[in-house]
Amino acid sequence: MNKNGNRRGWARALGLWLAAALLGLAAPLLAPTAASADGPPTGNEKPVLLLHGYELFSGPDCGAQDMWGPAIDLFHQWGWKGQIHTMAYYTSDTNCTDRFASGDGTQSINDLGRQLAWYIYNHDAAWGGGQVAVVAHSMGGLIIRDAIGGTRTHRSGYPPSIPVDNVVTLGTPHQGTLWATSQECRVSHAASWSNECFQMIPGSDFLNGLPVDSGEDTKWAAIGAVEDGVVGGDSAVGLSVASPQIRFDDKQNLGHSELHDGGNSRTSGWTAQFSYDGGRTWNDQYTGSPLLEAFLMAQRDPGKFTPPPPPPPNDCSAHGTPTSAAAGAAIAAACSQEKAGTWYTWGGGHGSAPGPTYGMVDATDPVRSKNDPYRIGFDCSGLVRWAWSQAVGYDVMGDSTAAGIFSMPGQRLGTDTSALQPGDLVFWGVSNVHHVAVYLGAGKIVEARESDTHVMVSDLTSHDMSDYAGGLRFAAGGTGGGNHMTWGSNVNVRSTPSVGGSVVVSFPGPTPITVDCQKHAESVTAEGVTNDVWAHLSDYNGWVSNIYIKGGYWLDGVPDCGGSGGSGEHSTWGTSVNVRSQPSASASVLTSFAGPTAIHIDCQKHAESVTAAGVTNDAWAHLPDVNGWVSNIFVKGAAWLDGVPDCGGGTSAGSYSSWGTFVNLHAHPSAGSDVKATLAGPTTVKIGCQKHAESVTAEGITNDAWSYLPDYKAWVSNIYIKGAAWLDGIMDCTKPPALDPDTGGGTSTGTDGQWSTWGTNVNLHSHPRTDSSTVTTLAGPTTVQIGCQKHAGAVTAEGVSNDAWSYLPAYKAWVSNIYVKGGAWLDGVIDCTVPPALDPETQT
Repeated sequence: MNKNGNRRGWARALGLWLAAALLGLAAPLLAPTAASADGPPTGNEKPVLLLHGYELFSGPDCGAQDMWGPAIDLFHQWGWKGQIHTMAYYTSDTNCTDRFASGDGTQSINDLGRQLAWYIYNHDAAWGGGQVAVVAHSMGGLIIRDAIGGTRTHRSGYPPSIPVDNVVTLGTPHQGTLWATSQECRVSHAASWSNECFQMIPGSDFLNGLPVDSGEDTKWAAIGAVEDGVVGGDSAVGLSVASPQIRFDDKQNLGHSELHDGGNSRTSGWTAQFSYDGGRTWNDQYTGSPLLEAFLMAQRDPGKFTPPPPPPPNDCSAHGTPTSAAAGAAIAAACSQEKAGTWYTWGGGHGSAPGPTYGMVDATDPVRSKNDPYRIGFDCSGLVRWAWSQAVGYDVMGDSTAAGIFSMPGQRLGTDTSALQPGDLVFWGVSNVHHVAVYLGAGKIVEARESDTHVMVSDLTSHDMSDYAGGLRFAAGGTGGGNHMTWGSNVNVRSTPSVGGSVVVSFPGPTPITVDCQKHAESVTAEGVTNDVWAHLSDYNGWVSNIYIKGGYWLDGVPDCGGSGGSGEHSTWGTSVNVRSQPSASASVLTSFAGPTAIHIDCQKHAESVTAAGVTNDAWAHLPDVNGWVSNIFVKGAAWLDGVPDCGGGTSAGSYSSWGTFVNLHAHPSAGSDVKATLAGPTTVKIGCQKHAESVTAEGITNDAWSYLPDYKAWVSNIYIKGAAWLDGIMDCTKPPALDPDTGGGTSTGTDGQWSTWGTNVNLHSHPRTDSSTVTTLAGPTTVQIGCQKHAGAVTAEGVSNDAWSYLPAYKAWVSNIYVKGGAWLDGVIDCTVPPALDPETQT
């Protein structure tokens, strides 16, 4: 994370201060104001109310480990001296210290807010007569907002005032939650429009009418998490009066319930974005856990909060003696990028040579990495690769990931961090290594951490140490460029590309090597693999079998020493595999491979269909080295090889091609049905879907699969479509059956595709928009079959806005998803526009 934000100094110091405080080495972060004759308790001696959120079927156990139990323990552990009250409002709530209401989910949030306001008003004197803090989870935050808003706007039925000076909300849907529109929420209690669920729908009358406090008498803090799948991070921090607004980053296992449970006991190493100006600007920060933030915010005295001074800036240098001169040079190189403010970019530093490069968008983190394609920098392994290349003068690590570097030669240090010395490499990812950094000593690392941050100095423990994979004291080997790595032990480099060549050198273990070219030569069988490709090592002027080099049979990006063409990244399998002069089993045999063999393939084509080894395929691969053809059945890979061009030029994306002459297209998937058209020769066709129907035997093949061609409104046997018997990537016409072009679309009976509408007098339209004609009207809740859904005309009704419409094939009509029980976009129902050929709105 970028550590140059302006979080008023104290957030950056939080982890360091707390560690010192727990050891008794630091002054109190917030000096409590003791109760005295001069005034009521304040600070961490005032009462704090813990207010839970919405519950589906029964109220929570307030003291349980999955509710407030951990928060109570941690607040006491961290020094809260005041009373801690757990508040009950469902009849089924248990083990709560205070009850201000009884009921279930049919009671309204504003009614609960009014009752809570009176409870605080009536009990304040017994609590010490001073201010009260509230920490509220989920819907609980809306309850206290209503209590304060209703009181301060002098709403009828509310008390004249309530003494609440601090409110911290955790995962509260300030801007609503789409989960409240789900069928799960609707059926959990009586479906009354005053139900708590419906009041939490975005844009509801309740949310629109909820007063926003001025913040003058109450200090607000809103905490959310990107990973919260119930209340999104933006809604949880969508309270402009809150200062700060804290949105915890993803990949920290902070779901909706985790915001208040025992996983919050870790006090440092969390990352979040902070805003102090109503969400206009945000700063990345390291911080404490959500509960620790709540603990700190709840005890603020307005005007009296004094943050500790920030720690001194991190010094990017070796803290101690590096393990070697090269390790010290690697530290200096990495730190030069920290001082230069070099960006982290996903994929940065993985060019043909070490050095910063433009990055890419990380599909797992598209928002944060959106600028990476426009920034020059490093990712974690790219930085380490470059630093070590500067240290030893060549690309010793090559284009390796963190996992690849973890497997390189060196002294394994295990997970005992006490064994680390400056210059060691440290890794995270117990099950799958995903991050690497350079250890500086004294618990510090230099790293390229994540998108939208710069190369930085961090605490080793700022990462999740339960995921720490261990340390490596890297041993830079060889004298070559290191663009590849051998594997295994006692690997011989020979004077010629033959096992009969004299041994130039032998590598005792995995060794970085420079490969300047490769060639086909003597075939070698070792380690259960046969390969005739040898790599030339310029540093040793010798050859090593590609069997012992990490990579493919033919190394990507390495030229052929003899200049021969082809990709060479494929291999045959089986024994006595024939290569023929033409793509036909009856053509003459040019050569035969006795066992698995690495081959060059320059293109492939559909030709004579072959059945062998229990597989039928009409694709053949061309081998330019022998100017011959081999059936794709005997080439490792898919039936049609990925990335290999069509010898005849292929077909356009999303299209297929028929083959043969005078191919009949039928009205139904049956050879006995009417012929709608005839394809005189091979033709490019669009396929909408395929289904199993009448079995056909033709051209020596039997197949019951038929494809629907929407441009012809007709069917063709898959025998006559170039590809597998069942075409990859083409949907089954019968899933859902409502869209099968052969049946015209289902009925209202059966289990597949069944849903239910709700409400009365629901109109079904001829097109997915309200201004189209009404086909029919459903008088009340009705079971319907849905063929597909699509985004179309936006509708606002029943306090909800939605642009999704469902197609009901039994009515040949559309209904807004607002009136279908389920989510705004129905789970498990396909998009009508994928593929567009089957969109019922475009069919004529």
